[in-house]
Amino acid sequence: MINNVLNDYPITVILISINISIFAVLNILVCNGIEFSSLVQDYIGFNEKAFHGEYWRFFTSLFVHVEFEHIFGNSLGLLAFGTLAERYFGRCTHILFYLSSGLLASIYNIVGHCGVDILFDANNCNNLGNSFGIGYGASGCIFGLVGMLLVY
Repeated sequence: MINNVLNDYPITVILISINISIFAVLNILVCNGIEFSSLVQDYIGFNEKAFHGEYWRFFTSLFVHVEFEHIFGNSLGLLAFGTLAERYFGRCTHILFYLSSGLLASIYNIVGHCGVDILFDANNCNNLGNSFGIGYGASGCIFGLVGMLLVY
């Protein structure tokens, strides 16, 4: 059964592997004394800096997870809905829709908290509504896949 999943749904397996690997690396760094919130906020989480030169944040934030429950839930959701999306829509459509859904969800989240002015003034928003002041995780990607499957 595991070989079938690996062979039939390589994009889903790769995405889950990337998410879990980054979660593990971040937790190893935390165990070695690096403060998680500053690491994510300063370098890889999605915040207003993404609109003003730090463009990598548009995608790095999609693979960052904080708690075990977060990575576990996202991995299960991706396994359930990612395999269906990959089966029905193909590998290219699956990965493109996964990434674009996550990107749009991140943009919607920050604009929803800060207003459209954040696109023009990076200092316009200091409170994004979560403990780290940033957006992260694959939930937007997964909900995009669910929406695509519901429309199908």
